[in-house]
Amino acid sequence: MAEDMIMTGIAAFDEIYGGIERGSLSILAGRPSMGKTAFALTLANNLAVQHDKICIYFSIEMSREQFVKRLFMMNLPFDNNYEVITKGNVTNEQWDILVRVANKIGDSKLIVDDSIGLSVSEIVDRSCKYACDYGKPSLIIIDYLQLLTERTDNDALEGKRDIYSLKAIKELAVNLSVPILLIVQTAHAPAQRKDKRSHKEDISCGESAIENADEILFLYRDEYYYPDSRKSGIAEINNLDCKNMQEGTIEVVFDKKTCSFL
Repeated sequence: MAEDMIMTGIAAFDEIYGGIERGSLSILAGRPSMGKTAFALTLANNLAVQHDKICIYFSIEMSREQFVKRLFMMNLPFDNNYEVITKGNVTNEQWDILVRVANKIGDSKLIVDDSIGLSVSEIVDRSCKYACDYGKPSLIIIDYLQLLTERTDNDALEGKRDIYSLKAIKELAVNLSVPILLIVQTAHAPAQRKDKRSHKEDISCGESAIENADEILFLYRDEYYYPDSRKSGIAEINNLDCKNMQEGTIEVVFDKKTCSFL
């Protein structure tokens, strides 16, 4: 069973869930600023940059330049990572470290596709081509569902876009025997509630998600809404619907300096 699992590098997640299963579709959902992209980038960095695994990342929202800056943030050891990257005020010693980190990222097997307006069909085709050209990936990440398009003249199909999208993405995971992490942004409702955590009813593709996804993980950071929260630096992963994992809530460490999960 262990060979069927991919370790994420996030300690609490791997300890409790044993990683992510090959051929599975995992949905990571939440409101903006909860850390969804940071979570996905952490997985990509841990697999591709730190452990030389092939990882495909469809960065539909974020440009390649922004993507690389975020990777630098995760891998630099300075106390002022953001200023080093954005302002370029570095010492000779820091410059040497920057070069080493740049080479490590550049030499990694991380495939970043930042094409705008990709359809699900194009993601399926490109994933298969990348797998053929570079080898079987350990993980595919799609960031995020609402920015995908599906070009069709069929009005009936257009009304069922999310159903078609999730089914096609799940089939891709099974056919390649690769786990896929799909980022989904939830509706505004949680921000209006006393409890700001997202739930299944906050996902626009709710029924299709339950039918096709192997697990639906909801990300929540209390300190975003409550700056004085006792859970500063802590994020919750609420596993509310799953086929491969036990349901429940786990807490993981969120490092604001590097914008990554530990």
